[in-house]
Amino acid sequence: MDDFERAIFFSFDQSGAVDTQLKAQAMAYCEQAKQSPKIWHACLDKFRVSQYAEVQFWCLQTLEEVLQQRYRLLDGQERLFIRSSLMAAFCNFNLDDSSADSAIPIVSRPVFVKNKLAQLIVILIFIEYPIDWPSAFLDMIGSLSKGPVVVDMFIRVLNSLDEEVISLDFPRTPEECAGATRIKDAMRQQCISQIVGAWYSLIVMYKGESPFLSAAVLETMQKYVAWIDIGLVANDTFVPLLFELLVSPHEYPKLRGAAAECLLAIVSKRMDAPSKLALLQQLQTGQACSRIMEAQEPDFALKLTALFTGIATEVLECSKKIDLNGASAQSPALAELVTVMLDEVLPPVFYFMQNGDEDMSTTTFQFLSNYVGRMKRSTAVTGKQADHIAQILAVVFTRMRYDGASKESLDKLDKEGMEEEERMADYRKDLLSLFRSINRVAPELTRSFIETTLTKVLGKVDSPFEDVEAAIVLLHVMGEGITEDALKPGGGVVEKMVGALLSTNLPCHSHRLVALIYLETVTRYVQFVQHHLDYIPQVLAVFLDARGMHNPNPHVSSRASYLFMKFVKVLRIQLVPYLENILQVLLAIFRYLSLV
Repeated sequence: MDDFERAIFFSFDQSGAVDTQLKAQAMAYCEQAKQSPKIWHACLDKFRVSQYAEVQFWCLQTLEEVLQQRYRLLDGQERLFIRSSLMAAFCNFNLDDSSADSAIPIVSRPVFVKNKLAQLIVILIFIEYPIDWPSAFLDMIGSLSKGPVVVDMFIRVLNSLDEEVISLDFPRTPEECAGATRIKDAMRQQCISQIVGAWYSLIVMYKGESPFLSAAVLETMQKYVAWIDIGLVANDTFVPLLFELLVSPHEYPKLRGAAAECLLAIVSKRMDAPSKLALLQQLQTGQACSRIMEAQEPDFALKLTALFTGIATEVLECSKKIDLNGASAQSPALAELVTVMLDEVLPPVFYFMQNGDEDMSTTTFQFLSNYVGRMKRSTAVTGKQADHIAQILAVVFTRMRYDGASKESLDKLDKEGMEEEERMADYRKDLLSLFRSINRVAPELTRSFIETTLTKVLGKVDSPFEDVEAAIVLLHVMGEGITEDALKPGGGVVEKMVGALLSTNLPCHSHRLVALIYLETVTRYVQFVQHHLDYIPQVLAVFLDARGMHNPNPHVSSRASYLFMKFVKVLRIQLVPYLENILQVLLAIFRYLSLV
């Protein structure tokens, strides 16, 4: 380590091992060195041979300042030297040549150094491309045969170009926007087809020996799909490769996930409805949908859900555009195509929402809400739509259940139980909002689903508490807008469900959550008891015994007392025959409380 390197090393020290005065001197020395007119030359030399990451980074950081502040003032030969030196580093210093033995290989450098090198090349592109350096991208493509190290740098440069110049996710100055437009226009005219061709070759070349490198190429590619000609990637060459990677269980999961993200970028490209439907037809997404419905590695499953939901969302958006544009000669055929495509893509959406984690399911809520909203325009929900509604309801029920492992904590309501209950209350907001939408659009289908679910849950003495609680919650929510006629004798399926709930020995009734939702539901359907007076003894027993006010859990007993008052206010005169029994129980409770 020479004095120059030692000064840089000391200036970077964060451990406190370097004396404060010595560090200050080192920093002053480095700042003074930056002012030298030829500092760029020293930095290029030192970057090439230094084995210390701190020195490598300082040299690149200083070169960045030179490029941004002084580069345009340098003469042509000096600028060419800087560009050639940075491209030599890009090419791993051509270490296959015996003349470059003293250079430190790029592959051995830290990631942050490689990223900084890529940023410098992007700054040069911003300054010089296409006027002064028209071959920038072709130079890089021509070097890819040098191996994985150069391929990795090529990916880093394209990623940095997107992040630092092109992407609209970051605020840009007018000058930066103009520069991005200039670069994109030149790339479209000159080299984007060659870049896309390089992507394809690299993915195929490395998917076996270095799948992580192929995945990195795909991750880069999906960032560019939004602004390049869609025909470059949505064609008979690229699409089969993407689907091959997507559906093959033998491929590296990250590579499969990157293929899913690329396909999502392709289907999300903005275009009119007929063109978008034609693109989706060309992609033959239905084939992938039918081959991918099985348990997957979690991260890949998350990306699959995003892909299938994205496809379904695009199809639904096409349907909306067709409706807004009014009737045309194409409209019937396009509407039929929308229906067919939704039938293909919805099963995997349902599958992964039902079998994935919570993050996965939240990506589909908006689509499912829009899909259900689309049915409001239908006179009746029948056929495939009815099947889809049934599947969505099944998803809602599955996803709203508590984790069975939390049963004891939720019953005792310890710290863990309180956190789980709070988490689920927040998570259920979207689920129950979706359920309410379905109930408005297809009330008969909703009631039929709840009846089937309740029958199954109540029919087994060993039904888990999470199933019992979730089923009663759905019945409770359904009762928000129920009419009194539906609760009268002859009221149909609702009358049947409430009667079954009140006359069955409820599994897990002693659990706090089950006891609470049962009491809430009984109170919500109090009008049923008004029209079916023979159920009064059973309902009174629920409020007055260990399932209600005598429950050892204070949360249950206090809530039962409050709800019983509401129950009494509605029934009033019908409770007179049971008044003596009610008073005896209440007196016993008062006596017990006076002793506590």
